[in-house]
Amino acid sequence: MYNKAIKYGALTGVLILLYFVLVYLIIGDIRDMTLASLQSLEMLSFVRYVLIVLGVYFTLSNVQSVEKNYSFIKLFKAGIVTSLIIALFVGVMEFLYLVVNPDYYEVYMQLFLETARTA
Repeated sequence: MYNKAIKYGALTGVLILLYFVLVYLIIGDIRDMTLASLQSLEMLSFVRYVLIVLGVYFTLSNVQSVEKNYSFIKLFKAGIVTSLIIALFVGVMEFLYLVVNPDYYEVYMQLFLETARTA
């Protein structure tokens, strides 16, 4: 059961990393970002949450279909293990992004303030 949770968690984490790289290549560097591209980035980032939910869902449905003697506790543990593996991948992704773009929060804050002023 835990092997499936780790496998699906790692698979979902890798999909999220690949999606992140694809979005980064499409949107570009944050220093060159405009208000419109920031809004596009925010909308595209919601896909990451859909991938996380789907990863946990497929883990639980697979454990449920394969295991003959499953209980709520087993499914709950599998969901927690999958979520922790995904969180590890997302944490590494966020850390690497901040290492590559150390001024991300300053640029994001300035773009956000521009949005607030124009609204």
